Amino acid sequence: MFELLGKQGESGHMGTDDQTGAVPPPPPPHPPASTPPAAAGPAHTPSAHTPPAYTPSAQPHTPSAHTPPHAPFAPPVPAAEPVRSEQPRWAWWVAGIALPLLGIVASVVVGMDRGDEPPAAATPPPTTASSSSAPATPSADDQPVSTPSSADDGAAASPLDPPDSPAPRTSAPAGGQVDLTAPAGHGPARESSWGLTPAPCTNSEQQLIDLDTGLSRVEAEDNGRIKEAGGAELQFWPENCTGSDDYRLRGVPNTRVGLLRADDPHTADTCRKMSNTGLPPMDLNDEKTTEQAGFTVGAAICAVTTEGAVAMATIDHISDGGIGGEATASGTLYVWPKAAS
Repeated sequence: MFELLGKQGESGHMGTDDQTGAVPPPPPPHPPASTPPAAAGPAHTPSAHTPPAYTPSAQPHTPSAHTPPHAPFAPPVPAAEPVRSEQPRWAWWVAGIALPLLGIVASVVVGMDRGDEPPAAATPPPTTASSSSAPATPSADDQPVSTPSSADDGAAASPLDPPDSPAPRTSAPAGGQVDLTAPAGHGPARESSWGLTPAPCTNSEQQLIDLDTGLSRVEAEDNGRIKEAGGAELQFWPENCTGSDDYRLRGVPNTRVGLLRADDPHTADTCRKMSNTGLPPMDLNDEKTTEQAGFTVGAAICAVTTEGAVAMATIDHISDGGIGGEATASGTLYVWPKAAS
């Protein structure tokens, strides 16, 4: 509108200038387009193009090109999480229970060990210079005392006894004190075994033992008579058949058989001399009679055999109540054969 008014004024001035011939003044400068006219009038009312007033429910204002730039939005820093222990809580419970238990067990074990230990010996008084210079002489109290063991200690059933026989009355190690030196005119000793095992008296049997070899044989019994000795030196026969205590042991008639006591030297020469003493009939169940005669564990039956050998039958075991209630005996047999001429 201002442009139209200007143009109309310019056209009027131009017409006047043409009449007067004067030069028209220059036109006033063009007002800026952004400056509104200072015209008075009624208050401006919003039109359709006027933006609505801001309400809380409206969308936030979007910054335009004239909005000054804001600093970039920084996200909030998360709080540091507490450091957790790598071990679970149940491990602490287990440790709290196990440690007291281990302490109790250790206390019990130490107490048991202390109870088994012998009492500590008293500490000897310190020695002086004068006593330390003299050599110590052991007294009789300081010497170890050995306790002799009897023949009954550690007694075991002989392997020569029947399986159903009772434990032996007495026993001794075989050949523990025997001197095996060969006598003059004889060879080295041969070692074997011998034994007495009676049969029931109702069988009417007797046992004959050859001390050259230790061989035992059984033949029919005829009231103590021997039909054929066959080189035997010992006879074990039932004198009667009334129950127990029927059997008797003796040397075969016309043989050299004797008894070597337990405390006599167990040598071939001594045994040869004792073979001349004879061996009368003995009841092995009568312990008192056999002890008086010297038929005990550790003793020996000696003989000079029909072949000229020296025989020593050691008595290592004596058992009571064997087959039929009869006693049995067994041991080791040493034979020094006669040297060939």
